[in-house]
Amino acid sequence: MKCNKIHKILYRYHLGELSPQLKEEIDKHLINCPECSAIYTKMVQTLNHFNDKDTIPEQPFYYTRLKQRMENKKEIAESVWSNGLARKILQPSIYMASLVLAVYIGILIGSDTGSYESTLAKNEVVEEDYIEAFVEYQYLNDFQIESIENVLISEKNEGNE
Repeated sequence: MKCNKIHKILYRYHLGELSPQLKEEIDKHLINCPECSAIYTKMVQTLNHFNDKDTIPEQPFYYTRLKQRMENKKEIAESVWSNGLARKILQPSIYMASLVLAVYIGILIGSDTGSYESTLAKNEVVEEDYIEAFVEYQYLNDFQIESIENVLISEKNEGNE
């Protein structure tokens, strides 16, 4: 008999469920094959190790106590939510806040529909103020918005006279 077939029926051999003829054949194989005999001894040691363990003693009413604890935790969690905090106060306030926010956003969108020209005029005023401030620091002798060419031309004209 081949080793693979022996490996498959070793557990039944250990339990004594095999026919006497098959049992003799496996005995002969285990004596001649050191690998199979090593596997069989390890299997027997493992099974004996499991059988030697003490079993956990049964605890009466364990299931009922565990079930009661789980129900108590569930009731505590449900009581906070269902007592009215969420249903009577929190939920309507969230709805109201979202409604107010939606109306505010709608008003903002509706009020900014048209005055492109007024924003353009505001930008021009700002640019002029910037230009005046720039001119004050760039021109000599506190000239108002006059270009240097005008000053030079007037000096040249004064020089010609």
